[in-house]
Formats: sequence, C-alpha cells, structure tokens
Amino acid sequence: SAEPSMGSYLSSSVEPPALAPPKLVQIEEIKNALPTDLSALMDAIAEGFVSYSEGKVTVANVSHLKFDAKPGKEGDCCIKGGYVRGADRWVVKVASGFYNNAAMGLSNSQGVMLVFSQNTGVLEAVLADGGYLTDLRTALAASLCVREFAPEGAKVAAVLGTGVIATLVAQQLPSILGPGAKLLVASRSADSAQKFVAARQAEGGWAEIESVEASVAASQADVLVTCTPAEKPTVTSVKDGALVVALGADAAGKRELGPKVVRGAVVLADSKAQCLGFGECASAVKDGALKADSVIELGSYLKGSRLRAARGRSMVVDLTGVAVQDVVIASMVLEVLK
Repeated sequence: SAEPSMGSYLSSSVEPPALAPPKLVQIEEIKNALPTDLSALMDAIAEGFVSYSEGKVTVANVSHLKFDAKPGKEGDCCIKGGYVRGADRWVVKVASGFYNNAAMGLSNSQGVMLVFSQNTGVLEAVLADGGYLTDLRTALAASLCVREFAPEGAKVAAVLGTGVIATLVAQQLPSILGPGAKLLVASRSADSAQKFVAARQAEGGWAEIESVEASVAASQADVLVTCTPAEKPTVTSVKDGALVVALGADAAGKRELGPKVVRGAVVLADSKAQCLGFGECASAVKDGALKADSVIELGSYLKGSRLRAARGRSMVVDLTGVAVQDVVIASMVLEVLK
C-alpha cells in the first residue's frame, strides 16, 4: 500500500490529542495478569478459531526466518499478525526458538507481542513476554483439542518433547483427563526426559509418569501431543482410535508424523491455508497419504459435530498456530492491566 503523504505529518488546524506512550509490560506482570484457571482463556481461544473459520478474522501471511549460519546458535523465527474484524486491537507477534539456549540458562523460546489500536493504528502496548504467551496459547490450543476430541475414557497421554510447551501441556492435561491418568514422556535426551518426569512428579496431578521411547509412547497413548522441532517423522504409527495433536511443524521443513499416522484419520487443521502450506498436512499430501480437500478446519469442526476420536476413527490435529490466538491472549492480558 502507499505510504502516508508528507501532509500527514504537517501541522493542521486540528490539535492532535495527547497520546500516552505505549505500555511496556514485562514477563512477570504478564503472568500475573493471566487467570489461575485457564479454562476461560481456552474457551476464548476456541471462539477465536470459530471466528477465523467463519471469515471474521484477518491474518497476514506468516513470515519465517531460519538462523543456521552460526554452529551451535541455530534457531528459527515466525512473525504473525492479525485482528478480529470490528474488535478493538490488532497484534503483530514475533516468536523464535533457539534450541541451544537452555545450555546458557535461557529459555529456548523468545519473542514479543506488539498491540495496536484497530481504531487509530496507535501502538498501545509492547508485551515483552519472551515467547511465553505464544507457548501458552499453543499449549492451550492442544489442551482444547484434548478436551473436545480425546476418546471417551482416555487415561494414557503422551508428550514428545520436554520443552516449555510440553511442560505446559503436561500441566494442563490432568484436569482434563481426570483422576488416574498416566503420562508417558519421550525425548531424544534421556537426561531431559528424567528431569521432566521429576518436575512433573513434584507438581502432582498424574497417577503415574514414565519416560519411554517415542515408539512406545505412540503405541500406548490414547492422546499423543508432539512438541518437537523435528525435520523427519518421529512418530510412524499410533494406537487405533488415538487423538494426535501435532504442534511442531510450524514452518517448512519441519515434520513429526509419518504418512501411516495420517492416512485414514480424521484430519483437522487450525488453518487449512497454513497447514497445507507448511504443516503436517503439507507433508501428508505430498506423500499421497492425505487429500487436501478432506482436511477440516478446526473452527468449523468445533462449531459442528465435534465427534471424538474412537476405535476405527483416529484423529490428527495439525496446529501451526494462527494469529487469532495471539490476538485473544494479548487482549485478555491488556484488559486485566487497564
């Protein structure tokens, strides 16, 4: 679009209003603004998905950056922006993952959310969340899918990965699956897996927690959530009737699921455009394991039948992350901080 003319910046007969500087909100203040009970936020994210599928949300094309020029400093970044039509704010989010940060005592996730007025375009707030809000809304989307689509009586959950998102998912699922639920954990690092198990045991909520190989987790889990930056399939088959929620394939070149997992399953996508462009769906279509026109958008499914996974009807949910999630969570934080 055309840039504003110079006249836009010149004095006029109208006295410009005094504008408060953008609010800079640090991570601790952000966390304190979030509700202890995250079910309301999960519901709001569900409504966001429905609005997106109904065409009430405008999102920008996702931009990706990959950092691979410095050995040991590899990472990637995505930039997303969007707004709910007619709402008060629009959001641009930068989120990155630098996978060797933990060795330096830093979170692998980094980032920021910029919140603007939808009425004037004025920058209202800088949410210096260090990627936390992105991780949280991603985990909440996964937990939402478990709440809505897990097979009846599901009691065995598995997470692949031991990072921040895997941690958040493991903390949220006990309240959804109920008493007696078991958690299986799989990681490329045995040490990371053991530390993850110890931390979740200390938190409580699970009847049993065990570290296992990825293939074992996939074969036993009623609910499988994959949270890794894998570039080749780490899951080649799953239990009949399982629910698989895949979070890792959020950019081209990433992939966690083999074609057998997707073939014959009910496949949902948070955004059909994104998932068929660079998600698990894109890989499955390329393999011939999935027809693009069979993919159902998550918001449409949430509004419709909401059939659960069941024996003979496995489900795969491809979550690449949609900007409406960022709008929902950023707006909720700012409403509390008003």
